[in-house]
Amino acid sequence: ALYPSLQGADLIGQVPFLGAEKSLPLAALGYDLLYFTGRQALYLNDREFEALKNYLETGGILLVDAATDAIELIESIMAIAQQLGTPLEDIKRLSRNHPLRTQPFLFAALPSLNQQPIQLGYGGGIILVVGNLSAAWGLDDKLLLPRETIRTAQELGINLLHFAWRKRQLTQLLRADNPVSTVAKPSVKQAIFDKLQF
Repeated sequence: ALYPSLQGADLIGQVPFLGAEKSLPLAALGYDLLYFTGRQALYLNDREFEALKNYLETGGILLVDAATDAIELIESIMAIAQQLGTPLEDIKRLSRNHPLRTQPFLFAALPSLNQQPIQLGYGGGIILVVGNLSAAWGLDDKLLLPRETIRTAQELGINLLHFAWRKRQLTQLLRADNPVSTVAKPSVKQAIFDKLQF
């Protein structure tokens, strides 16, 4: 309701585990963002890793929401990002104009939950939120979160969704303009000959 133009599907889809034998490739599912949370480390076999890599290369975002004490999960996500060759960068080190900080809501500082500031890392299509941001998107069980905290958390969530939508959209447009050619590359001799023809 805070950002109606970003209205998505009413139901959140549940993606079959990355390595499921009969599952579609993640990139073919059409999701802009995959959301993952928990406490345990995320371990991927080779097939799962390739599926995730392909999904990220097609513009998808993996959003991982971790509690501050979910060390195993945090470390495993950082290791996956390293393995992909795109280590996570603290949002504070990103440009002040980075879309995660500015679109559609402006953030000079990230919100705090329970006197703990949210930490956000980004790299190569992976967003790691440390601080259990999703716990503040709705009413908490004890009704202790102030309205401002809930609203700020929701606005940051909208920035995450907006970024995922725009990233996938732009990546798909770029891929459409630059299709991967399946034609064999000409030999060096043929390539030189082609350049000499007028």
